[in-house]
Amino acid sequence: MTQVVRVGPGAEVACPKCGAPGTLKVETFRAAGKEYRYWTVLHGRRRCILKRYEEGEAELALPQPPEAQPPAREAGEAEGEREYTAAEAIEAISSVKPPEGEAYPRRLQRPAWYIVKLAASWGSFRENPTEENYRRLLNAAAQVTERLGVPTADLAVAAEQFLKTKSETAKIKVNEALTTVVCRIVTQVLAEGEGKPLAGGAPAEQGGPEEVAKRLEERLSKLEGEVRAIAETVAALAEQREKIAEEVAKRAAEAVAQALAQRRAQRGAGGAGRAGVKALVLQILSDGRPRTRREIELELRERFGVEAKEKPLSGRLSELKRAGLVALEVREGVFYWRIAGAGGGR
Repeated sequence: MTQVVRVGPGAEVACPKCGAPGTLKVETFRAAGKEYRYWTVLHGRRRCILKRYEEGEAELALPQPPEAQPPAREAGEAEGEREYTAAEAIEAISSVKPPEGEAYPRRLQRPAWYIVKLAASWGSFRENPTEENYRRLLNAAAQVTERLGVPTADLAVAAEQFLKTKSETAKIKVNEALTTVVCRIVTQVLAEGEGKPLAGGAPAEQGGPEEVAKRLEERLSKLEGEVRAIAETVAALAEQREKIAEEVAKRAAEAVAQALAQRRAQRGAGGAGRAGVKALVLQILSDGRPRTRREIELELRERFGVEAKEKPLSGRLSELKRAGLVALEVREGVFYWRIAGAGGGR
């Protein structure tokens, strides 16, 4: 007959969830920036969460079956989970040596590798539950489903819940789901070893050598077709790249030629260097009307399309003055240039 007893934290009890002996505790969990307290039963490194802890609740009423026993264990399995020291662990590990020259077929190595990948992805996600580590775990689970034919949807659901809550309960659910997936992989390996397809999974290769060779030939032919298509795509892209490079080079050459032509046109419009500018200045002043340097500069631009900056134009005028071709006169503090001999000035 089941009896109900009230016990407090620290008491050794039979867990009402799994029936295994453990220690009753009140533990605090954090999720989404909040703290939650629960009554739990600790079984070594594993725990069962019983109910929400109410503030001020000193004891918890638990049903205690008189013959509560832990789950059945395999023969030779020790009671409880033993904690080893480093020396004890090394001694236990060294007691059984690996066989020399061991080698395992691919049908065992492949699923074993995926088990390691799943475990490593879950380990990273458990220690650092970020979106990136969650994506890596999902990627590993998807590979197991696609390449081994083993269902992993329950693992994905549990992982998503752990990403949202980051609670201890969600972590336990992921551990349980991962254990189930590993059992499925091992079961499939055992079934394939006996030549039996696993229900819900991918069937093992069956048939005689001729059938196996035929299937391999079909796969090879399919791969050759895919490789050929990829090669054609790469060749088309290379040809397109060459055309683009030629077009870019052509346009660059045209742009350079156009720039050079414009430069030559500007030089032609401006005459041949200094002599051209001086000749134009003399042509402007030939009508006998004195002009300021600014007026000469504007006429060079408007009549001849020549851009003459202040300093170079002043230099050309000074050269013409030294040659006795033009003269400089001052009117009310303003300097005027004229043809020499066309009037008074200095």
